[in-house]
Amino acid sequence: MSTKLVEIAMKARKDKKAIFTSLAYIITPEFLKETWKMMNRKGAGGVDGETVKDSKKILKREYRTYGKG
Repeated sequence: MSTKLVEIAMKARKDKKAIFTSLAYIITPEFLKETWKMMNRKGAGGVDGETVKDSKKILKREYRTYGKG
């Protein structure tokens, strides 16, 4: 798990009243690749109906657009 995410989780546990207005700076192409590796691909689909196959296509497209690939 990324260091930034761990720090945010620790702050949230420590300060229950903390308000996080934006976590967008954490969502980098590298972060997406890291979390993709951690994802349970055998689990049920999300409430939005998105499948693992859909997510993989989106991840590749976004990485090409915003990442180094």
